[in-house]
Amino acid sequence: MRRIFIVVFAATLFAASAITQKAQANGIVATWPVGHQPFGIAIDPSDGRVFVANSGTTVNPTVSVVNPAAGTVASLATSGTSDLVAVDSAARRLYSSNANSTLDVFDLANGARIATVAVGAGLGVAVDPATRRVYVAGGTGPFAVVDGVTNSVVATRSVPSGQVWFAVALDPGMHRVYVSNIDQTKPTLEVLDDRDLSLVSELPMPKVIRWGVAVDASRHSIYLAATDPAGSSNSSFYVLDPSSFAITQTTALTGFPFGIAQSPLTHRIYVTDAAANRVYELDDTTFAITSTTPLPWGPSLAAMHPDGRLYVAGYQGTGADVLAALAVASAPVVDSVTLSPDPPRVHDTLHAFAQGHDSQGYTMNQSAFRFEWSRNGGPFFPGMQDFSLDSAGARRGDTITVRVTLTDGGQVSAPKSASVVVADSAPIVTSVVLSDPSPTTNEILTATAAATDADNDPVTFAFTWKVNNVVRRTVSGPSRTDTFDLGVAGNGDRGDTVTVDVSASDGTLQSFGFAGAFTTVANSAPTVGVTLSSTTPTSGDVVTATASGQDPDHDSLAYTFTWKVNGAVRRTTVGANATDSFDLAVAGNGDRGDTVGVAVTVSDGSLESGPASANATVVNTPPLASVALTPAAPTTNTVVSATATASDADGDQLRYSFTWRVNGAVRRTSSGSNPMDSLDLGLAGNGSRGDAIVVELVVSDGTADSDVALATTTVADSAPTVTVSLNTTTPTTKSRLVATAVGSDADSDPVTFTYAWQINKKVKQTTTTTATTNAFDLAGRVNDGDVVTVTVTATDGTLTTTSATISTTVRNH
Repeated sequence: MRRIFIVVFAATLFAASAITQKAQANGIVATWPVGHQPFGIAIDPSDGRVFVANSGTTVNPTVSVVNPAAGTVASLATSGTSDLVAVDSAARRLYSSNANSTLDVFDLANGARIATVAVGAGLGVAVDPATRRVYVAGGTGPFAVVDGVTNSVVATRSVPSGQVWFAVALDPGMHRVYVSNIDQTKPTLEVLDDRDLSLVSELPMPKVIRWGVAVDASRHSIYLAATDPAGSSNSSFYVLDPSSFAITQTTALTGFPFGIAQSPLTHRIYVTDAAANRVYELDDTTFAITSTTPLPWGPSLAAMHPDGRLYVAGYQGTGADVLAALAVASAPVVDSVTLSPDPPRVHDTLHAFAQGHDSQGYTMNQSAFRFEWSRNGGPFFPGMQDFSLDSAGARRGDTITVRVTLTDGGQVSAPKSASVVVADSAPIVTSVVLSDPSPTTNEILTATAAATDADNDPVTFAFTWKVNNVVRRTVSGPSRTDTFDLGVAGNGDRGDTVTVDVSASDGTLQSFGFAGAFTTVANSAPTVGVTLSSTTPTSGDVVTATASGQDPDHDSLAYTFTWKVNGAVRRTTVGANATDSFDLAVAGNGDRGDTVGVAVTVSDGSLESGPASANATVVNTPPLASVALTPAAPTTNTVVSATATASDADGDQLRYSFTWRVNGAVRRTSSGSNPMDSLDLGLAGNGSRGDAIVVELVVSDGTADSDVALATTTVADSAPTVTVSLNTTTPTTKSRLVATAVGSDADSDPVTFTYAWQINKKVKQTTTTTATTNAFDLAGRVNDGDVVTVTVTATDGTLTTTSATISTTVRNH
């Protein structure tokens, strides 16, 4: 451990330290020589051997093995300078945390070193026998967990920058690992989960904790010994709550508190002081210092032995270092003193009951206690456990104190006292009156109380309000009245019994029992509101009325809806439904300009609410319209007709407005009572092949317009037309016939002609051309009497016209 830092602190702190407690008959009863600078200490409870880490031995480092029963000292060779040791008695293993960042594992049965584990650490070490996991701290190096079965590192946790982790303590029952961080400016206690090393909490500490970390196995309390960096006169022993981690106890110490050892049997905690060469003894219930034991050298860490002695590693400076056994028997302790009755009254007899234990933790019987009594701070005089107040002339307000000591036949305990104040007579509540004998649910009740006090003391009253015997509210104060709001949920509904109990106090005693009053909550009438789904419906709408009924008593409600049109009742419904509908489309239920109203009442079966009403005025209904075009696919010269279909819920006269658009541009508008209109596509600009024709229709009832209705179409392609003629109608066998075609296309598309020549219905020549003429030479092809026919068709590239045909007969003249 390089005890140099301990020596420096010891030299610095000793001059400022003083033994403030009187030493008892405790002290060194045996010593054994060990290696240089003994520090860590561990005891094997199965055979009583004590293992001491020789932290100053750098050459041939060892752990000393002391057998107090046999008086022998042996050693185990370690792989590096041993700083701390831990024993797993059940698994028969010894662990040495070494300065070279290794963990040596020894077999306790034969002393063999069976493994050396590189842990990257070498300070605090603790072992959990149940899981056989070993936890090792290493200052600024990683915190490591070693599996004691495989002797391998199974988990690590990095130490935050600036922190230095020293001591390690375990609480397996709560899966906690506690590690001290000795950062001089920001000391903390790190709390880890022993299963995965996750951080449970980081507790800032007011002072630096080095090796003083321990856990009470039965209560799980955390014990810490800490030194103020500013000076050794301000050291402390802390007790932390294991759930909240709050500091629940602080005991002031001086010197350099170092290690902590516990003795559950004697209810004692021991803290070594490396600066003032002593051991503090603390009571593990009050945490007060019960004694100090001076030592001739600076103690390191300590441990309680099964033989009842405290074993301490001692560093003697230039002298030989030792392991010492200390007798730590202490005086008996008075644990508690109670007086009854508490408080007493004049003429009562007080009884004192004390509990305590001896140095071995055994409970002492009552005969070992001495009782002394005092009145109002006067001198104590011997007495018995029972003390008559009359014998002391005690009066109300007097303070009676008992002081108790305990002796075990050799030593006398420190005294422990208990005091009581003589109380006066209790006040009496004489009456309670309620402001209303029959309140309703939302009423505020007032209770008025009266009381007397025999001592004429000021009296305060406690009002407890109950509903059906369940407490709803309690209030205390000097006022003799209190209020209770039945409108608060749970404070009373129809039929509930409301009770108020009143007690009184004069500041010392409560009245004996209480006075009360009760009443039964009466029925409250319900209330209702109503809204309409629309206040401007049209004549074809369904109007829905939604009622919001409330009953302070939470009774089931029945709703009555009465519908009126211009003041005349049209419909009434009764039921549990909070909504009702009224169809304006039904004849007489409301046309344009009519006022439609609804009145609603609710009943809880006994009482009925006043009416709530809502009105609406029927407004104009815009007409509905649609439009259709014929023909569906017009060609260029077609007349397109638009036919409107419209209706009006109010039966108004309708006016039709048509707007014709060609490719988005308005071409024609018309308006009037005629539901039909047309557009002549034969007029220039009114539409050619491929143009989009749209008609827009708006129908008006004189007040409102319909939505725009649309119909669309696209101008289709027009087929071309064709006629044909021949140059002669009397050809000869040597004639040359010429056919002339006359074609036209409404879309002005270019036309292509196909000429098909037949002789006696047999095709002899077919020609497709844009030419309007085509020749057919009869020479050598025909005979007298043959019929020659030409058939012509025309196409605009998309559509083909019906064919034109002309025939002639060949004649030889």
